[in-house]
Amino acid sequence: MTYAHITYNAYGQIDNVTYPAAGQQKVTMARDVLGRLNSLTYTLGDGTTTVNDTVSRTQSNQVTQDVVTSGANSLWYNYSYDTAGRITGSTVGPHTYSYGYGTESSTCNSVAGNNINAGKNSNRTTQTIDGVTTTFCYDQADRLKSSSNALYNGRDFDSHGNMTSLGSGTTPLRLCYDSSDRNTCMTQRDSSGNGIAMYYNRDVQGRVVARFKNTLTNWTAAAAGDYYYGFTGSGDTPDFVKDANHVVIEKNLELPGGVMVTIKPQETVAANKAIYNLPNNHGDTLVTTNALGANTSTGNGPLNTFTYDPFGVVISGSTLPTNADHASYGWLGQHEKLTESEYATTPVQMGARVYIPGIGRFLQVDPQQGGTPNAYVYPPDPINDFDLTGNFGMKSFASIASYGSIIPGPIGMASAAVSAAAYAKAGDRKQAAIMVATVAAAAVGAGAAIKVAQITTKAAPAAKALSAGFKMAKTASGPVNLSEKLTMNVVTANPRIGHEIMKDKIKDPSFKRILGWSKMQYKHEPLTGKGKTVTVHYFYNKYTRSIRQLKVK
Repeated sequence: MTYAHITYNAYGQIDNVTYPAAGQQKVTMARDVLGRLNSLTYTLGDGTTTVNDTVSRTQSNQVTQDVVTSGANSLWYNYSYDTAGRITGSTVGPHTYSYGYGTESSTCNSVAGNNINAGKNSNRTTQTIDGVTTTFCYDQADRLKSSSNALYNGRDFDSHGNMTSLGSGTTPLRLCYDSSDRNTCMTQRDSSGNGIAMYYNRDVQGRVVARFKNTLTNWTAAAAGDYYYGFTGSGDTPDFVKDANHVVIEKNLELPGGVMVTIKPQETVAANKAIYNLPNNHGDTLVTTNALGANTSTGNGPLNTFTYDPFGVVISGSTLPTNADHASYGWLGQHEKLTESEYATTPVQMGARVYIPGIGRFLQVDPQQGGTPNAYVYPPDPINDFDLTGNFGMKSFASIASYGSIIPGPIGMASAAVSAAAYAKAGDRKQAAIMVATVAAAAVGAGAAIKVAQITTKAAPAAKALSAGFKMAKTASGPVNLSEKLTMNVVTANPRIGHEIMKDKIKDPSFKRILGWSKMQYKHEPLTGKGKTVTVHYFYNKYTRSIRQLKVK
């Protein structure tokens, strides 16, 4: 079991989380007057070493500055944006970055189908890093066709618009796809046939369920590791990894406070049996610690923190930790976005598509139209916007507590816990009990083996109500049916748990399929023979993850 001691503030928001298993390692959270999380402080297992990440935002919620501090050392990140909300410049310590969306370079005129105005569609036409400028050329379909940097020089596309090769230098990347446009392989090899290859198996949801690594030597491939991924929920974040002998080599648990711990059952050294990934405010892996809470980071920031440019490129001097499956959780590592860190272009398996941080682009056409400015770009404000599934962009998680209950898995679970504390503080003991039960249901759905060993708040009534949560649920009386309320809260925490009905035309004109709506049904089976099955119907929007008209049938 992984234990977490949680402290809430008077508003039902998490203040502190302590992880006893890692030597009382702790995360402390601070919020601004609007309730937005703007500061994270990690105290490592020795009880004295700390690292802090603090962001500054505009009134419209754009992050303009991020400062990482440990002791007397600080690293400053600064960001600037244009009137369209796109990032145009950044400084990370001594490094400078600028991004241009203007008219293409005249060198693009010879490119077949060249679109001189590609920048108006948020294609990056120039990129300047530490004074060195790279130019990019695109065709009328927004496909990257050429670049002055051999690492990212556009090459070939298949008939569906999937990029099949990237780069023309010594480490070109080649990719293949299945009939559903899902990435199934990527290779990196030089002109002598030396390099690395990775092959992927996916399930019906498109999740990577197996990775097969090969080394390439003089055009000859040799197996270098088979890895299988298991899931206990509907999300694409794996809960465990097995080797070729189907022995579990890693377990991933998302803990309260945003920390992810990777447990390694086969490790013989006690200190190496667990790795804690401590994220920054953006969700990137900032620090890693071992099972004792000792720092194991190999970055070049304060306290060896990991450093990234705005679009996720690991800055020179930082080396991402490689898991047993030869992959890393770095940029957006809190969300278990798998980075192939052994490749020069560090591709990220971002749900439905492959993402290349160095160009801020996906290599496949967006499966959902309208989520980003064109079919290939990552949201052009990568500091405040996200596309974690490869399907659509979404706004910052700064207000996660306000809508976290509609997000499946551990995030929804944490939000339900916040709601429970808020209801308890307000004196609504019955609703607090329901939300406590929702936490348990969400934990089961997410596959998280989390035991909340101690919950305290600054408001004594809240702590008392929470500690008695399940007892209250059993003795609740009155006209409200607890089973029905629990079922509704389970659906609210994970709207994708239901299955689609009315697959033809939806009769209600307010919920059009073209806008992303589906009619859903969920049946909640009783835990004991004395309970009853509860069936609910609702409308679910796959674009916004919102639900409407949730009701018991």
